[in-house]
This record gives sequence, C-alpha cells and structure tokens, in this order.
Amino acid sequence: MARVGISSFPSLAALAGSAGGIAALGLLSFVHRELGRNFSGTLHLRQEHQLIMSGPYRCVRHPMYTAFFLIGLALLLLSSDWLLGAGLIAGISAVMLSRLRNEERVMVERFGSQYRAYMERTGRFLPRLKAQS
Repeated sequence: MARVGISSFPSLAALAGSAGGIAALGLLSFVHRELGRNFSGTLHLRQEHQLIMSGPYRCVRHPMYTAFFLIGLALLLLSSDWLLGAGLIAGISAVMLSRLRNEERVMVERFGSQYRAYMERTGRFLPRLKAQS
C-alpha cells in the first residue's frame, strides 16, 4: 500500500481542485440551464419571472453561489497559493453574503408565501440534511 506523505499533498490538492472545479462548472452550467430566461445578474425581476424550484433549485435556494464558492476552493487547491486562494474565497463569500439578504427579500416580495414555504424546505447553499418539523 502506498503511503501518502506531505510531499504528495500538492498532487492530491491539484487532483481534488481539478475534480472540484469540473464539478463546480458542471453545477454552474446546470444552474444556468435551469434558470433559462429567468437569469439576471442584477436584483431586478421582470414581470415574466418565475420561481424556479426544479433541478438544483429543488434542494438549494442559491446553487449558483455554491458553484462560485466551489470554483474558488478549486482555484485555491490548484494554485497552491493559500493566501491568494483564501482571499478569493473570502471575496466570493463577502459578495454572496452582501447580496443574499436583498435577493431573498426581493423573492419574498414577489412570490410571498410560495417563496417562504420554499425557504422552509430548502437549504441556502447545501441541501438540508433533515426535514424541518
């Protein structure tokens, strides 16, 4: 059995970063496909916007942010520059958290009790591990 030592860490990190980055890009593609014309880079909802609760949105309210975070983590692992990677993840997290409250407020204003019920049964960035009682 091969031993995994400290010298193999960069190779393992690069492998994990590559796999994680590919998975994150796949998730991001899935999110965009599911959103279709409902995608908006701003907090503006058009009259024809619909509440998407299918695909990755079935279990998670903000899978796009999950994908961005995973891309940041993948870049940290691939670059082996922990300061740059940690800064990138901190920046992504700061942007996500600053937008999140406003995004959810806009969704509640637009979709009301339907969005509140959706919030109760889904996780924000990851699926809920157990049902709420």
